[in-house]
Amino acid sequence: MSRELFYNSQSAYEKIHLQNALIFELSKVTIPSIREIMVGQLNFINKELAQKVAAKVGVQVTELEFPNQSLPADSNYQDLQSEEREAHTKLSAALSMDNTIKNTIKGRKIGFIIANGVNALHVQDLKTKLEGEDAVVEIIGPSMAQVTTNDGSMVTPKHSLTSIASVAFDALYIAAGEDSVKELLMANNKPHVLNFINEAYKHCKAIYFGEGSEPLYMNSNISLKKHIDPAIVSWEDETPDNKFIDAIAQHRVWYLELERNTQD
Repeated sequence: MSRELFYNSQSAYEKIHLQNALIFELSKVTIPSIREIMVGQLNFINKELAQKVAAKVGVQVTELEFPNQSLPADSNYQDLQSEEREAHTKLSAALSMDNTIKNTIKGRKIGFIIANGVNALHVQDLKTKLEGEDAVVEIIGPSMAQVTTNDGSMVTPKHSLTSIASVAFDALYIAAGEDSVKELLMANNKPHVLNFINEAYKHCKAIYFGEGSEPLYMNSNISLKKHIDPAIVSWEDETPDNKFIDAIAQHRVWYLELERNTQD
């Protein structure tokens, strides 16, 4: 297999995702010489990848004499290097997630963020639709205390805003209801719910803002976006429930990473 087959086979936004992941991990390494060796390994795989990472982790791209560094101390490095061969193929569509089927939300986990006064009818209606598509819905409240809906019924959250993070979900629904949103914007809840929303947005996940949740939208980083974002659904959209289901089926809107890295 070509040493750069996997990287070559990724879409532009998947390459950015890989670059950012490597930058994130290598930024934790405090010894510059180790960062430089690791970038040297990347240079052996793909020069563009190495240059992108090196620029962000503060080292120069160097050519390693022996790319394979994981060898016993008493071995002959030169004898144990991989043999260079011309690759049979330099690209494979099967290695890119961009080419996977995106027509189902089966098994996807959606977090419903609710508080007292939430619109019970829309919560139940959307929950039924999503579960009808074999998705999993879990309720997130300001705390683990029961939430009283606008019709007086009680809902017991499975999670609280402080007991779980957005990374545990594939998508978020900010439930309809002005009173619910007002409670979520209270000083003791606001930083937690905004962190939830902003983190999910950063990770390119689908987010549905229910009726009355505009104040949360405007307080979040999403209000600063410069491009049309198919992962963000508003109650004002045409058939918003269906649009949300379609957005979840994409799993992540990864190409937004490309736009976020190129916008002014």
